[in-house]
Amino acid sequence: EEILDNIGVQSEAFDYILDTYRDRIVEYIFVWVDSFSPIESDINRSKAFALLIKELNKIGNKLIMSYGSYDAILLCHRDSPTRFYGVAQSVGYGEKRQITPVGGGLPVNKYYFPPTHQRLKTEDVSHILLESGYFDKRRTKKERSDEFYKKICSCPQCREIIGNDFDNFFKYNLSKAFTMKNGISRNRPTQEALDIAARHFLFNKKYEWNSILHEQFIDLINQYKDNIELYSHIYSKNLYSHLLEWIKNYAQ
Repeated sequence: EEILDNIGVQSEAFDYILDTYRDRIVEYIFVWVDSFSPIESDINRSKAFALLIKELNKIGNKLIMSYGSYDAILLCHRDSPTRFYGVAQSVGYGEKRQITPVGGGLPVNKYYFPPTHQRLKTEDVSHILLESGYFDKRRTKKERSDEFYKKICSCPQCREIIGNDFDNFFKYNLSKAFTMKNGISRNRPTQEALDIAARHFLFNKKYEWNSILHEQFIDLINQYKDNIELYSHIYSKNLYSHLLEWIKNYAQ
């Protein structure tokens, strides 16, 4: 991140990076910025990162984003003006990560929310679903399930878990008591909850990569923007405004 700060104000740092990779006989370069999200980061750092990617693209470097999220997948589209050629991701890893090794904390229940393409705590997802009427008991369980499949997720894992009874969504939030070495008790996800959340995540990553191949870049950007506007205000105050900045710097 210090390098990105310097790129914004010192051409020496920028030129040094380009000179380093200009004559290297390599096809792909992995990019890993310490605990960095282009959308959530400081605007000047994000602009600097976009500029760096574009200039590395110009000298023939194919970049792969380490620990990237959906925004990095979008930039793998053939029509993206700021181009990645791959994203390194894995089940259970965050979408940004510190370079300095850190110890893993106690796992928490998370659900990959397809409309906004984010792994969220299940309590945040439940809040979104509550605000969107999915727990409205005046509607039948099947009505709520059908709407969920239409608007949120219809992957095989969700259909298997929920079926025709939307209240089965709670299975993603199953937890059990756990006592740590210091004697403090906490809840942690059950193995079933971890497994179904992981499979749901993988199904949606497959859908995202397929969409990059078969849908138009501008359509994917607009879908992303519209869904962030629709849902993010429920759990994140500034995400939509940050996304608009990202679109301006990376996708236009």
